[in-house]
Amino acid sequence: MAELVGISERHDAVQRLAIQDYEINGKKIPKSIPFLVPLDALHRSEKYWNNPDEFDPERFSPEQKANIPAFVYQPFGAGPRMCIGMRMANMVDKALLALILSKFRLVASSETDKVKPQLKDTMFILHPKLPVKVRLERLG
Repeated sequence: MAELVGISERHDAVQRLAIQDYEINGKKIPKSIPFLVPLDALHRSEKYWNNPDEFDPERFSPEQKANIPAFVYQPFGAGPRMCIGMRMANMVDKALLALILSKFRLVASSETDKVKPQLKDTMFILHPKLPVKVRLERLG
């Protein structure tokens, strides 16, 4: 589930307040100025992930998890301001997935493009540009 959440963030950025003056890549962020942390850039950065755009659940295996730098993976934010609904959202995701997979098999629709999905450029919530169509086939 961590891989699914990481590649399909619910939010594309979190806002933070600079507690001191910072300089990042030549850009100055003065103390007390709010700034956005682009989660998609962190979650898809080749600096932190091997093949970041490929689905790889093994990157969150117990052995690999220890190699993930702090605050690089944060689909619900991090620290004292992280999303208070994280545990509930994770529980609902798992329950819904288990319910669907216990009764159906997901099959890509013939209408679904076979190209890499692209995301709409929206603020805070990510959506696919084109519909992602699947068919549900009832099991046995």
